Amino acid sequence: MKYSVLILFVFSLFFSVSCNSDIHRDGTVLYYTESGGKLYLIYKNNEQNHILTADLEPLSTKWEKSISGDKEAPELKIFDKYLACNCEENKVCLLSVENGKTVISFDSELIFNKNTKGFLVNEGKVYSLCNESEICAFDIEKNELLWNYKLGESENITADFKIQNGTVLFGNSSSIIKALSTGTGELKWESEPLPNLVDIYLFPETLLADYEFVNGLDLSTGNSKWIAPYEGRVRCILDGTVISQSNDYFSALYIENGVKLWEYPRNGTTILTCEEGLNLAAFTVKNYNDVPATDTEYFDKIYIFNVSSFEKVFETNSDREYTVLNLTGFNETNFYIAKKHLQETGNITVERYSSTTFELEKSFIFSVNKPKEEIYISWIHTDPSFTVIRRSSISDTTDETYYLFDNESGALLGEMTGIPEIMTSTKAYDIISYDNYFNVIEKTLDDFLK
Repeated sequence: MKYSVLILFVFSLFFSVSCNSDIHRDGTVLYYTESGGKLYLIYKNNEQNHILTADLEPLSTKWEKSISGDKEAPELKIFDKYLACNCEENKVCLLSVENGKTVISFDSELIFNKNTKGFLVNEGKVYSLCNESEICAFDIEKNELLWNYKLGESENITADFKIQNGTVLFGNSSSIIKALSTGTGELKWESEPLPNLVDIYLFPETLLADYEFVNGLDLSTGNSKWIAPYEGRVRCILDGTVISQSNDYFSALYIENGVKLWEYPRNGTTILTCEEGLNLAAFTVKNYNDVPATDTEYFDKIYIFNVSSFEKVFETNSDREYTVLNLTGFNETNFYIAKKHLQETGNITVERYSSTTFELEKSFIFSVNKPKEEIYISWIHTDPSFTVIRRSSISDTTDETYYLFDNESGALLGEMTGIPEIMTSTKAYDIISYDNYFNVIEKTLDDFLK
């Protein structure tokens, strides 16, 4: 009997510990991210870096591993079932997401941080900077080197690896795009210098280059396919169309040949927001000067267009009752429009619309202390219970307030002390750092009310 009670006690203790709603560790948090319902956190204790992974909902530690990495700002990259990190000094590792075991490792001076370029996992292969100045390709399952490509002296990767049609493409510090065979590492072609090359985008037969111009190159040769490149920058890409920004216009160009489909003037201050999944482009047009009381054409407005047809599918304008502030949180489900009331001093309304029917679904209202202040409203999070809205000053972005609303009724629940580091569909996770230790605590959003 006593033995049975003891077993029951131990089992209960184990269950309560393994399902605890907080995680405590000695050390200092250096980096964290959430992906696929999991927390990935790097912390340092006694000059040693560690990866901690945990399942969310409910919060429970999955595995931990000691690693090397950037001493001040280490990061990791997540590729489906792999994590890439600096597991040891001058080594790069792929770790299993499930158990943290090393799948493959190799010598490399590549350091994972927020600016790291030169690493990609694709179809069972890893492409990485390796040794001192080479690009290497490895077969992950066989754990073997497939090929390496020697970079030129002082050649750095500035536009990261992308793969299409058996080709690895990247841009370098000389603003040249190079194409390597994924099978052999042989150089297929390299482009002419493209001044101030920022990035590249790949399509079945075309490489879109974003530099001082927007230009479509033949993916098999690197030669320009367009008669005249567009002077501007890439803003978003939707359904075979690129929207580019010049000094005077937003222009939609057909990627295959550069033909201009339509353009929108950048009069006043025009802000572009795209929803790629629905092929929509939204323009927020602002005039920060006072509108004369006799002027019936109010300047502040929002238009949403179908990119392919340029059909206007939604619009809202300022009028005598309110002025339009901005659009935010544009995704495949909803978008939010903030409006300032002119008659009700200090009141702000944030309207939630369906992104497919464009119907108004809910309104959230709060008041600001400085009615004449120019502010920006941001949608932060929505779950079945709560919606979080942020107000910030345009002149001082550190001046901000977070508001918590009941998602069902739209009622304001109050201001928040801040927002949690991670928010999921039903939970919020607070990562609290102290001098020598930290806690990860599972909460709900109303725990953050003042």
